[in-house]
Amino acid sequence: MRLNRYNLRRRGTTLIELLVVIVIFLAGILAVVQIFPGGFKILTDRSDLAAATSLAGGEMNRLKARPDLLPEAILPIQYTALGAGVYRIDIDSNRDPEDLNFGSNVTAVNAAGNAEDAAANDLGKWQYQQGANVTRLVIGEGGLIPAPVGTPQIPVGSRRTLQFAPILVSPNYGFVPVGAAAPVPVLVYGPDMLRQLTAPPAGPVESYEYFLENAGSNAARISLPTYTTPIQYRLRLTYYQNSGGNVIPRDRILVLTIPAGTLGGYFSVNLSTFLGAGTFLGLSADSLQVARLFTDRTGAAFSADNPYEFRLLSPQVGTIEFNPVGYQYQEVRSDGRRSALVARVDYVVYDWRVLRTEFRIPTAAEKVQRLPIRNLKVGGQKEVDGSSFTGLGFTVPNGAGGFSNAADFALVDVETGGVYVYNPTNPADPAPPANSINDFYVNPTQSSYSVDKSQGIIRFFDFDRNDANGIQLLLALPGAPAPVVVNAEGRTVRALYMGRKEWSMQVYKASESYRFSVTAPVAQSAYVGGTAAAYGFAPVAGETPASATRIYFPNCDVRRQVVIDQIYYRRAGDTLPRVLEGVRIKLDRTDALGPYADIRDIDPLATTFDFTSYGYAVKGVRGASVNVRAMFNPEVIRLNLGTATNYQQVVDWTRTMRRSNNESFLQRGTN
Repeated sequence: MRLNRYNLRRRGTTLIELLVVIVIFLAGILAVVQIFPGGFKILTDRSDLAAATSLAGGEMNRLKARPDLLPEAILPIQYTALGAGVYRIDIDSNRDPEDLNFGSNVTAVNAAGNAEDAAANDLGKWQYQQGANVTRLVIGEGGLIPAPVGTPQIPVGSRRTLQFAPILVSPNYGFVPVGAAAPVPVLVYGPDMLRQLTAPPAGPVESYEYFLENAGSNAARISLPTYTTPIQYRLRLTYYQNSGGNVIPRDRILVLTIPAGTLGGYFSVNLSTFLGAGTFLGLSADSLQVARLFTDRTGAAFSADNPYEFRLLSPQVGTIEFNPVGYQYQEVRSDGRRSALVARVDYVVYDWRVLRTEFRIPTAAEKVQRLPIRNLKVGGQKEVDGSSFTGLGFTVPNGAGGFSNAADFALVDVETGGVYVYNPTNPADPAPPANSINDFYVNPTQSSYSVDKSQGIIRFFDFDRNDANGIQLLLALPGAPAPVVVNAEGRTVRALYMGRKEWSMQVYKASESYRFSVTAPVAQSAYVGGTAAAYGFAPVAGETPASATRIYFPNCDVRRQVVIDQIYYRRAGDTLPRVLEGVRIKLDRTDALGPYADIRDIDPLATTFDFTSYGYAVKGVRGASVNVRAMFNPEVIRLNLGTATNYQQVVDWTRTMRRSNNESFLQRGTN
């Protein structure tokens, strides 16, 4: 066969020609980028939106896996200045969850990046007053006291790490008990007590009951059981206040300290003494929830026989240890019933911009875990407002018996509240595994893992460098004088980190149950149209003839889903009530009174609720939706143009946030 000489002698491409082509190709790419930068920005945004969808979906799956730990509600907040730099965190029932901008209390942003109110009170960094952080009050998270667990390396204890930690721990912001000068970071309390609408008896009272007198007047009085030591109670109530001649409903969480007394005794107090003597008009009896608070024994030993005790082991990480005697402790309730002790917790999420990703530590053969997003924040980088990023902003156990500020990443052991030892400088391993590149191996005696911040990848390093016995990692436990080595393979951990572009992941949900109000509804309450007239109360502002078939909810629940067990109503000419059962409605319409559910959507001939046949018109209103929202914003601002201009810059920036929302029908204790 004759060979083709032309093909054999054809000259190939020289290296110089190849380099010239590459240079021309790169120049073309750069030209396209300069001409069409918006197109590349769109591609980047699409990639980030996909990551946001993954982030929100992962969080929703985590919540679905443990519906028993869902809180009763997650609510909007506002700060109320008490003086001396102390701010009480209150519920903002009027906040629409879709409104991510400043509330009415913020009027300026100063050059330091702090929000201010009209009196120039410093409310802290502007990021805590807008975006995801407008809704971060967690109400009633928890359940049964967990079983004490432990290993030779980890002390025994009944521990629980809060779902949405880290939590806000500050001498300036938080729950402020009546008569106290400083906030408390958490309220830990037991089951609701039984309300008795009468004066206390002459004989002994039970520990599970309280007594309420004259609820609808300014002489409202509550009597609470006493113990041989001082005790605190948590009160949640809606009360009515005279504000310039107008009746305004207020929603408050109160902490009352009752002095020592005798077992079976009681202590009485007039509610007007701390709800505004002269302006307090009374309260809605149905709104009042009373529960005994657990005693905080942080830094002290548990008593031998008091199940109502806890310690905040790792304050901002949110790990609570309960007195082990509370596990399977049975309380006597009404009618002689017994029930296992539950512990519920109110707290404020520290910052929704601190992202949480939970996973199990991989096997020794894998050693790698990828996070949902890339481009994590690194210490020293510029923030969105031009300031310098100094770390996550909360403390973690430091492995020396105390706590230190977290760097730009933390890995929490969910069971214990400890953190795995991390050195962000990535000290090189002096004895790396054979046939390895030393740059990729960190000294496991100084850091149990490394984080590739640009790619969002965690890599673990075995303390004993022996894959045969699993991954041995260093764990810094709360209060422990030195880290301990644990076999971490398969343990549940929570990665805490922040993303560039101001990533945040926010959870909010409708209330587990709703109380009924006789005026415009506040958080976790509902108003049935016509209630005020049916029971002889003052007319409700904004109520119209169309309200006669509507059930109203607070603005903070707009677009949420609710389930209503029973509704009794009538059509024109009816002599007997009609009933609707198991109604599921989305609150996507509003009027002057707020978002509402209208029974005429189900029965167009309905004319009014029936309050008389059974003593109530509506029974069993429960929230049925949980929302997880992931957000980011690639835009930047500069806070150096005066307080008013700074304020407007933040407002405009907030309007450009990108969002991915994941909503699910999910109720507490069910799948």
